[in-house]
Amino acid sequence: MTLGFALGMLIYSSSICIIGAVAILYFYNKSKKEEERKKEELKNRPHSYYGDDTV
Repeated sequence: MTLGFALGMLIYSSSICIIGAVAILYFYNKSKKEEERKKEELKNRPHSYYGDDTV
């Protein structure tokens, strides 16, 4: 094994780890925003599906 090969493998494996970490953070934040949006929809929806029951 040569020094060039070792450095190449180091750069290759590091780039794979960085890409994987970025992808994990992206999908984690995406699902977190989706959960917050669903909670906000539940909070802001009307209490009855049939309209105003005060009549």
